[in-house]
This record gives sequence, structure tokens and C-alpha cells, in this order.
Amino acid sequence: MKILCSDFDGTLAIADTVSKDTIKAIKDFQRVGNLFGIVTGRSLKSLEPNIAKYDIHPDFLILSNGALIIKDGKSIVNGKIDKDVINQIIRIANEHRITSVSLSDGIHHEIQPTKTRLSLGALVLKIGNALYMKSTKVDFENIVAIYLKDFDKNRCSRVGEAILNELKDYVELKINAGINVDITAHNITKESAIYKLKDEFPNAMIYTVGDSLNDVGMIKAFYGYAMKNGNDAVKQVAKKQVKSVAEAIRDIMEVKHEGII
Repeated sequence: MKILCSDFDGTLAIADTVSKDTIKAIKDFQRVGNLFGIVTGRSLKSLEPNIAKYDIHPDFLILSNGALIIKDGKSIVNGKIDKDVINQIIRIANEHRITSVSLSDGIHHEIQPTKTRLSLGALVLKIGNALYMKSTKVDFENIVAIYLKDFDKNRCSRVGEAILNELKDYVELKINAGINVDITAHNITKESAIYKLKDEFPNAMIYTVGDSLNDVGMIKAFYGYAMKNGNDAVKQVAKKQVKSVAEAIRDIMEVKHEGII
């Protein structure tokens, strides 16, 4: 059996579109008994509308950069962020006046009020020193990911450094496209979730394909393909570069990769 783990944005979906060629390649890959899954930084409710319009049926989903795994109708929380750590991250984000702070339980995500957003007049509640939206969707007892966003790349870089300086033993942090800071609990990454699949299918050959900084770990840990339009750091650790997921699948199906697990 072969397993392909594909990033979504910029990889499976290019310019927000999954090509017909890629859809057919995925079906052909699954038809012969292989598994195809999406490994993304998105939450479930953020991803679902984007795959519902295509005839794609992943065998598994790895969400929020590895923090939540969904397979066979079951959800597995791979790691939660401690409440005190959440409060500290929000404090640091406020100190740096980051525009957007979102909390996610892996299923839903919701933008939280910051000093730059309080003028929106949103209903909030206070837990410790942090403000939270009065949400009926996000499960605040099971936060698995935090997303910071600011179009000032220097500000994003500075807030990332500040968080790591204080909390490097408690979180994993990736900066994507210069304007997104993705945070999960310590040792929770895309590759850590994929290793759980490896435990379930020890004899399967596992392949990955991605384009962004949060894909580097899984590309390096398993047989990795980098998108030609992707980040240079991904290309440096990849075995091959491809223009599409379809191209990666054809290579997997046609070429023998001896000794790959």
C-alpha cells in the first residue's frame, strides 16, 4: 500500500482550484487500494467548503497543522494548547498590535478581539488577562491551534520571535507567506500526525507533497515532493519537484522507490 499526504493551499488547490487532471489522478490512486489524505493548517469547517465542490473523497484529514486527525469518521486530538500558553500568546500579540488572532479547536476557528479590533464592538468575555469571543462554536476547552495574521511582514516576524523567546518549550510555530503565524502545541506538527498513520500501516510507503514552510518537516521526514511554485526551503529538502499533485501521483505509481517508508 502507498499513502500520499498532500497539503491543500498552493498544492492540491492552485489558485483556489483543483484541476480535473489531479482529481482523476487521486481517484486512480485510490482505486488500486492506496490512501490519499489532505494535511493542512486549516480547520475542518474552513476546508470542507473548498473540497465539497470537487469530487474528492480523502481517506483521512490531518487538520490544524497536525493537531487533529479525522479518519474513518473518528476525530483524534493530537495535541491541545495549555490555557496559560494561549493567554500569553494573546498578550504578546496585543503587545505587538497584531491585526488578527484566531483560535481553533480543529473543527471551527474564530477571530478573537485584539487591541486593533475592539472597535468592531464584538461581544467578548474575559478569561484571565485575555479577551475571547462569546462563541457557540469553538470549544475553548480544546484549543489545538492559534493563527496570527498581519500584513506587516516585519511585525509578524517580530511577534514570532517574541513568542518563541517566551514559549519555545510549549509551542511549535511556523510563519507562512510572511503574514501568517501558525501555532500548535509543542511537538505537534504535520509530520507528527503522519507518523501516527505509519504506526497504523507499518508496511505502507508514505509520500508527501507541499509548498509552504509548514510542509518542510513532512517533506523531509517522508518521501517528499515540492511544488515548483513553492517555498525554496521546501524545494531544498524534497526528493523531487512537481507542477501538480497529479504529477506526483503519476511518479509514485510509475517509479519504484526502493526502501521508502
